[in-house]
Amino acid sequence: MLMDCPITDSSSRDIQTQASPSRAYSCRKQIRVPTHTQERVRESLLRLLNEAENRFVWLRGSPGTGKTAISMSIASTLKEQGTLAASFFWDKNRTGTGLDSIELFPSTLACQLASFNEDFKLSLIRRLRQSDMMFVQDAPPEKQINTLMIEPMRDLKDIFSSGKDQRFFIILDGLDECGDQETLRSLVRLVVSLEELPSAFSVLVSCRPEPGVISAWSTARNKGHVVPCEDLDRIMNDEGFYTVRRMVEDGLQHVINNLHGDQRSGNSMILFGLVGGYLLLRLSEFAISACRHGVAAPYSRCSGSS
Repeated sequence: MLMDCPITDSSSRDIQTQASPSRAYSCRKQIRVPTHTQERVRESLLRLLNEAENRFVWLRGSPGTGKTAISMSIASTLKEQGTLAASFFWDKNRTGTGLDSIELFPSTLACQLASFNEDFKLSLIRRLRQSDMMFVQDAPPEKQINTLMIEPMRDLKDIFSSGKDQRFFIILDGLDECGDQETLRSLVRLVVSLEELPSAFSVLVSCRPEPGVISAWSTARNKGHVVPCEDLDRIMNDEGFYTVRRMVEDGLQHVINNLHGDQRSGNSMILFGLVGGYLLLRLSEFAISACRHGVAAPYSRCSGSS
């Protein structure tokens, strides 16, 4: 967590003021214990983040599926390992804090990176001392993220060389809570621009499968990026169907076990017909739910290609 921004140069104090610690992830914040399914997803995401070819990893799902709980749990693990470089958790309900917009996103991440790495801090200060950088906090977000993150990192590619087998991570959760759809598209462009960071960095993005996000990942894949994904809607629908099927099978077996002699042959067709009808009804319900959550969409498999 960013408690006290280490940037002390006078030209960067405005950024320090804007980059409030409340906008960064706090390891002391209470974490809701993930369900068994969420724990499996968490472990899968950690594995994907540590694979060198994955610059971005996407956790997608509808509201209430546990995206933030998983993201916070991953951030806690990475913080303990000393590899959490930065994080940002948007929250549309916390108006006026910067968590419901993108305005302070670049400066907050830059301040966290400066807290995380001394070399980056010095590189950032050198650039902020330049006269044309005096009012960078008033520049558009695209200019800010380039000035405060991308350019200072260009001088440090040898330090953050992926050949050292050391990886660093940025966790971004709740992008869809940053504002309207146009703001979301702008934010996703900012996130994709993080591809210019040294290849030792990986970014976990957690949000709903909004069209602007899906489009951005398609563009990234067309540029050669692998963007693996965990789809909580699909996983939960799969597990729900499996649970219903097992319940039906167990119930059917229980009834059959209690039938004797001619009862089995006489009642079996009726029994199987009733159970089959019920199973088809439940399958239809899951299919409708899957369509509502976008599970049947072309991107639902979240593979490396669209």
